Amino acid sequence: DYFPLGRPHAVSRLLRNAVISVVLANQPWLGMRQAAMAVRMAVGNAPDPQDQIVMLAKKEQQRGIRASYNFLVRHAHRRDALYTLEHPGVEETMHWLQSQGMEIGIHGSYTCLDDPRGVEQEVATLIERGFHPQGGRQHWLRYTLGRLIPAVERAGLSYDMSVGWADKIGFRSGACFAYPPYNFVTESPASFLEIPMVIMDQALVTKH
Repeated sequence: DYFPLGRPHAVSRLLRNAVISVVLANQPWLGMRQAAMAVRMAVGNAPDPQDQIVMLAKKEQQRGIRASYNFLVRHAHRRDALYTLEHPGVEETMHWLQSQGMEIGIHGSYTCLDDPRGVEQEVATLIERGFHPQGGRQHWLRYTLGRLIPAVERAGLSYDMSVGWADKIGFRSGACFAYPPYNFVTESPASFLEIPMVIMDQALVTKH
């Protein structure tokens, strides 16, 4: 959901995260740490602690891991990411990741399932730009199976990773293995695999 777009953007994002930590997550110490990071970036040359894409990819390569990096391709809602493919460095980083053997997947925008062909159109955008998405995940885990299954099938994807909890650790569907989700409209399994999501970063925040 985050792509480094320069120091002002990084400072703004850290301050926003600090407010969220204090007000919504009731984590004042975490909020203070994030605010301190923002101040260090604003007044000095401290690196952006959120800028981890290249480092993460290199560490994965060292361990022989091939990963999927999902990118949003459309900003149509305030809950979509602030970056776009037109921002300097975004598409360049995506092509670099692909050249390193990583998959560029689709991070379906917040409202893409409101349009029956929304996911298909966003996948087509990636393909037009030279990427080869095989699957992805819905932004904010916003989906219903009745919309998700036909949308992923129309897009021709091989897998989806949207079925999971945003703030809990575990398997939302009760399965710890990849499986074809069942389409209750057609009374048949979907043509793609659902890869259960085990954990999101939000679930790692200790709540008191």
